[in-house]
Amino acid sequence: MLNLYGYNSDERNGKRFHKRCREQIKEKRLSIPDGGFCSDAEQFRAAISGENESSLFMIKNDDRFEKIRKLTDAVENNSYTVLVLDSFEEMYGIVRPSFRPSGILLESADDERIGSLLSDIYEDYTRYISSISASSTPSPVYQFRIRGDEFSENFDNIYMIEVQSKRITFHTVSQSYEFYDSLDAIMKQAPEYFVRVHRSYVINVRFIKSIDYHERVISMNDGSEIFFSRNYSSDLKKCYVMNLYGGESS
Repeated sequence: MLNLYGYNSDERNGKRFHKRCREQIKEKRLSIPDGGFCSDAEQFRAAISGENESSLFMIKNDDRFEKIRKLTDAVENNSYTVLVLDSFEEMYGIVRPSFRPSGILLESADDERIGSLLSDIYEDYTRYISSISASSTPSPVYQFRIRGDEFSENFDNIYMIEVQSKRITFHTVSQSYEFYDSLDAIMKQAPEYFVRVHRSYVINVRFIKSIDYHERVISMNDGSEIFFSRNYSSDLKKCYVMNLYGGESS
């Protein structure tokens, strides 16, 4: 279950925005229970303490933002954080490799914009749940460091790994992480449904929508397209067939 939590140190405006989110969830018929709204950091800590399900955090940027963000980092891996701002200029210096939000909203955004973002996040969440259900064994978790901070990510959340020398980017269903590591070390821990398709890309075949072998283009479930190299075509086909259909490639 995906639970909604709101935080804003301005209680009046925060409650108003949280109510608009709940109204859009109801209007869009999204299965997202309300976990509550908080205007105090300790109150927020208590509200999410022990949370073992996926969560959707709507966090207003203020002088306590970093403290709140660290609290959300400790919650279950597949959670979503939406950054709520007074103006888009505020996001500079907040969005960085160690924190890339699942979405950004102005507090003054109209209901259509709020509902559209909530629907997109819920679609990502349901896709994640489907991928977990399709897996018969638990997916391993990869641990890494970004500027001295420890992070971990479940491989089932990752749809693509981007490689530029030693710089690695995990693209997940909720955000992206950029850090320095060895691709060989990552691939030793990655499940069998990860395959290299280009010198710069490794993909999770469970997120593939279709493959055009003539144009050498992979269409992913989120609508993105990835070009693959001819040299990796055979590996891609074998991995895709074996993990999606449980048979051998022809």
